[in-house]
Amino acid sequence: MYNNGDYVPMSMNDYVSVTIKQLEYIPPETVIERITGDGDKSKLTAPMWSTNKIVVLGAIDKLQVQTDSYQGKYYTDK
Repeated sequence: MYNNGDYVPMSMNDYVSVTIKQLEYIPPETVIERITGDGDKSKLTAPMWSTNKIVVLGAIDKLQVQTDSYQGKYYTDK
């Protein structure tokens, strides 16, 4: 599907934005174990940006600072 253009993976910028928005609704005391992963690079077709965890995590941190975002920002226990 990817090779035929029938599937376009999420861009890193979109991933970072969605991840930050999700974190804002997760209770602040919840420990997030994996915000990105380590796929087998020899079998990965796309997205290639996902192979560099440090860059992805850095982009998340940077955008959180820029947008005054943090885990639990909009969490309510109601």
